[in-house]
Amino acid sequence: MYKYPKSNKAPQKEWERKHVKFASRANTRIIIRTVKRTIDDTYGGEVETWIELATVWAIKELLPKESLQTDLQRELYLDETEQSKEVVYFIIQYREDINNSHRIVEKGREWNIVGLQRTGENNNWLRVQCEYYGTAD
Repeated sequence: MYKYPKSNKAPQKEWERKHVKFASRANTRIIIRTVKRTIDDTYGGEVETWIELATVWAIKELLPKESLQTDLQRELYLDETEQSKEVVYFIIQYREDINNSHRIVEKGREWNIVGLQRTGENNNWLRVQCEYYGTAD
């Protein structure tokens, strides 16, 4: 009987298996932007420019409107100005350089970051709660 040669590959570590699992589910490419403030020489006013901080892969989780429990939460989705608010979560590998003042761009849509939560067994993932305000259809 033929014996297959032993593999020279080292056994896969636990964190490698979790990374592979994340990589197989991460199907959304996002850009994390930060604001850069400069002084306008002409009038002395402050000018805000959004620059790219990083481009990363993410898992996108939608928050359906039906999951909202209270009338107040439902009202936040549609206000008098005919604007609706969408809430979404992006799960990315943990980064220390992200905060609530940044934005996430996904397929040309700019999301405001409203919450950050470390998740995972070793806190190696970051769950980023984002909001987008758009016109109601």
